[in-house]
Amino acid sequence: MDFLLQNLYKVCFIDKNIIGDFMRKYTIFALICLFTLLLLLAFYYNNKEKDSQHIPQEPISQTYTLIFENGTVNLYKNNQLLKRYENISFDSLPLTDRDNLSSGINLKTMEDVMQIIEDFDGNY
Repeated sequence: MDFLLQNLYKVCFIDKNIIGDFMRKYTIFALICLFTLLLLLAFYYNNKEKDSQHIPQEPISQTYTLIFENGTVNLYKNNQLLKRYENISFDSLPLTDRDNLSSGINLKTMEDVMQIIEDFDGNY
């Protein structure tokens, strides 16, 4: 077998030292690539664990909307009417509040809704 390889090297004009250097460089390159891949995988899984720990306090799909319609301030939750606030005097509200109520005020929690109603009326 050695005889065949020696003759092959002679025919192809390739020195054994060149093959040895090439294999060393290839091995070093492969190890560097493997190490880089392992670092990237470790970084990916570390960030994935951090993302899975983030739990929203209230589902995003639940939204409350206060809007002035037909002479009353109405509260909707996910587009279903929850309550009418008939004792809020729309005309006595500041212009910015009237504009906001006319286009609808979106809120995330019922506590936010109660704060706005209290600001408008003061009785809640």
